[in-house]
Amino acid sequence: MIIAFFGTDTYRTARAVQDVIAAHAQKNPHHGGIISCDLTSDEGVRVARDALQAVSLFGGVQLVRFAPATGKKEYVRVATELLVHSRVAEAKDVAVIITEPMSEEALTKEHPEYAAVLKQAKLSKSFMLPPVARMGEWVRQECRVRGLSIHAEGVRALLERRGTDPWALAHEIDKLQNYVNNTDVTRADVDALISPSLSENAFALLDDIADGRSSGALSRCVRLVTSGEDPLRLLGLLAHHVRTVVVVGDLARRGSPPERIARDAGIHPFVVRKTYARAMSVTREQGASVMALLAKVDRALKEGRSGIDELARIVLHAATLSPHRKRAGSFA
Repeated sequence: MIIAFFGTDTYRTARAVQDVIAAHAQKNPHHGGIISCDLTSDEGVRVARDALQAVSLFGGVQLVRFAPATGKKEYVRVATELLVHSRVAEAKDVAVIITEPMSEEALTKEHPEYAAVLKQAKLSKSFMLPPVARMGEWVRQECRVRGLSIHAEGVRALLERRGTDPWALAHEIDKLQNYVNNTDVTRADVDALISPSLSENAFALLDDIADGRSSGALSRCVRLVTSGEDPLRLLGLLAHHVRTVVVVGDLARRGSPPERIARDAGIHPFVVRKTYARAMSVTREQGASVMALLAKVDRALKEGRSGIDELARIVLHAATLSPHRKRAGSFA
């Protein structure tokens, strides 16, 4: 038989696979575990072929898992041939678990022959991540699964701190489940248990820069680097935030409301709301000015110069150039 799971929500897909493995172990206590096959190597293909042809000495069902094959057409061809030639869809003593990180519709369009084989699956489910604007419902659902309810402000705080990565969110929800004294999760619980991410601290750094708070920006920058953050990673996030503000500003000046900007640009609604007012006054030229400074720091870091010194230089320079200080040509 074939068991197929599709979708971009790799966390829920992995959980579904674990549920199948647990059910198999319960029904087949004397049968060896799961055989995992990576079809990207000759050895992986050989293991898969042998597993599909094996007959269990203990009765029961042999469980085989294929790694996702849609990365390259060659892997898809191999997976299709293995499934067809072994007639696994009709087998009663072999079950193949297949996970592909795309929708069933996309798979059918890109790999029709492979999709046709997977349509013979005895069990087939799709796990798609919702749009960014609806990730709050994903968080609430995962909380309900764990017997928790979470306030709207708690959901917002969790998304602010961990973004929309389902694995990171699930990890933090597990933490809340283990440490919150009741089943009602508040913003205070999230603040107490989940530390701000680098992205959130970088936002605070940009706020300091935009408002011309040079001393605050400098101390925050130093704390980030001395706490062990990679200066190049911090630099990348700063560049990402600058580009975000420029994009939001461009669309805002064209009359787009925050909700439409979030949808059209693929930016989280909270991020759009946080930057909207400030971004209205940011021109492309001002964004380019700070991007040029970031490029200079990037070169300096790659040449081995001190991360703190160079980042401090850009932070102080950008804050000094802030329009709040009545000077032109910078990021606000």
